[in-house]
Amino acid sequence: MNEQNGGHNAGLLSPGELQSLLAKLTDILEQENRQLDARKPRALQETAQEKNRLVAIYNQQMRLIAASPDAFRKASDARAVEALKTASRSFHESLDEHFRKLSTVKSVTEGIVKSISAEVEKQSRPAPGYGANAHLRPAGVAARQTSAATSIALNRVI
Repeated sequence: MNEQNGGHNAGLLSPGELQSLLAKLTDILEQENRQLDARKPRALQETAQEKNRLVAIYNQQMRLIAASPDAFRKASDARAVEALKTASRSFHESLDEHFRKLSTVKSVTEGIVKSISAEVEKQSRPAPGYGANAHLRPAGVAARQTSAATSIALNRVI
């Protein structure tokens, strides 16, 4: 792989180099999928930098191939291209699974935050009180008369 200054230059990689890149990305995604299955989403931070670097190179290569597909076909033999296609299918399967798992984690997290927020709001709402004529006052009137406005701050000590 052509590397300089920790990044990647604008040269087109060979099918073998692209296959190696996809294998590394697939390995990282499968490792992250196992971490998500083990309910350890914070462990994804360990591979984030390398994954981001490889994804940037992959995206750059896909742009280069899209810009000149004939140049890529001419520089490649059929067997190498078939191996690259196989690696690409495996990568996309792992990527789809990774997306589903991350979407699930995101949905669960959002649900927890909404539940906590609803419970905090419910508990901070004052009970309706009785007025001078022994009738139940509406909750809004009771709140204005018995407490000041409150706000919710997440991730902060109040």
